[in-house]
Order: sequence, then C-alpha cells, then structure tokens
Amino acid sequence: MEISLYVNNSENNKIRKNITAGETLLGTLRGECNVVSPGIIIHYDNPTGFNYAYIPNFKRYYFITEMTAVRTGMWDLKLSCDPLMSFADAIMKCPVILNETTETGKSRYLPGRNWINNCKNKTDIIKFSSGFNSDGEFILITAGG
Repeated sequence: MEISLYVNNSENNKIRKNITAGETLLGTLRGECNVVSPGIIIHYDNPTGFNYAYIPNFKRYYFITEMTAVRTGMWDLKLSCDPLMSFADAIMKCPVILNETTETGKSRYLPGRNWINNCKNKTDIIKFSSGFNSDGEFILITAGG
C-alpha cells in the first residue's frame, strides 16, 4: 500500500494544511485496522522528521501520532485521520450562516428564515443582607423569555 509522508507546518484545526513534500513509500497494514486510525509498517531509515501522511487508497490525510522502531529500517506508524484536510473541498462548499465580524463589522448571524436571533440584555443584582452562611448556599440563574 502506498503512503506519502510529509511535514505539516499548520495548526491541527486549519482546514487546508501547509504541508511540505516528503517521501512516497510502500507500506503494509498492521493487521486489522480501520480507515480512521490505521497502523502501517514502513521500511525507511529514519522517518522521525515527518508528522503527516496521505494514503491514496483511503483518500485521507493523517496525523502521525506514534512511531515505533520495530527493527533497523522498519517502523510501525500509528495514524489518526485529519478530516479537515481529507474533506477540505466538501467543507469549503458548505453553506454557512455565520459572518466574519472582524472584517465586516456586521452582525455575527446572517438574517434568514432558518435563523432567528433575539437578544435581551437584563441584569438584576440582588444583595444578600446576611451574606453566605457556612453550610453553603445555592444561587439559581435562569435565562429565558
């Protein structure tokens, strides 16, 4: 099975990662596994400089979460799927209702029949005449219309 190893220089929660080209190798699946967190054995001198991978057969990108040296030149890689990069095209095509307020200065929520925004700001401050007792007190805060 083909596996491409990369160096990921982006934050994990970024959709499109900035990855640096690495090596494309042949690997062997380590027993039974699933496409979300496979284990794969590769033959490579020292893959410790890589932290990211792509498996074309699974059409997914992975974080390399663990590397174990099996013997000289053989490594067991444990991978964890990166759904943001794996499905970046589909994610970027999704319609959204949130607007970018820092750039536009507009409301956080776009108006529409699917989203109704009703904000009420009211604060009541009630002073406890005798303070709190040593047995403990409960304070109930409610929100609603």
